[in-house]
Amino acid sequence: MKRSLCLLVVGKAREPALACDEAETGGTAPSPGPYLATHRVIRVVRGRTIVTVLDVRTMLQGFDTGLPRIILQLELSKEGMSVRVEDRGIVAVPPDAAPDEGCTKDTSVFARRLCAGRGTFRWRGGRFVRSR
Repeated sequence: MKRSLCLLVVGKAREPALACDEAETGGTAPSPGPYLATHRVIRVVRGRTIVTVLDVRTMLQGFDTGLPRIILQLELSKEGMSVRVEDRGIVAVPPDAAPDEGCTKDTSVFARRLCAGRGTFRWRGGRFVRSR
């Protein structure tokens, strides 16, 4: 499992946090087929315990399915009190697939799972919670 790490500061208490990417594989044929999903996870340490304060999918890619790889970008506010997950149209389309526009059009059920994670998460109760 490949992980990328990033140090940040989050929440009212300005807690030191670690953000990392974690990969998950799954799926069976025919639908959605084998896939790789990447989660961006932010964790803090509280009282010698590691606590997850955000876990959101940021990339979804099908294998031998003809589905595109769609990437969402995560942006933490300067004060560390909110996170925005956005679709910036980053799509890699395999040669055997039809062109795709990421979350901007009605895509497959496979892609809608990832696109449902878009939005703003605000710091509430010691973790990031989706804003309504």
